Amino acid sequence: MLKKATWPLFTLAKKRKKIDTNPDYQRPAVWTKAQKQLLIDSILRDFDVPKIY
Repeated sequence: MLKKATWPLFTLAKKRKKIDTNPDYQRPAVWTKAQKQLLIDSILRDFDVPKIY
């Protein structure tokens, strides 16, 4: 079983430049900003959101 590590926000901020948030194997964004906003709005309003696999 993997053990979860918790890092203080300050520690993550110091390592921010070392963390690759856009690796080569990650596909480019496919949702528009408006679509992302609608998803977040649906979650906050507790609407039923289909599962994403």
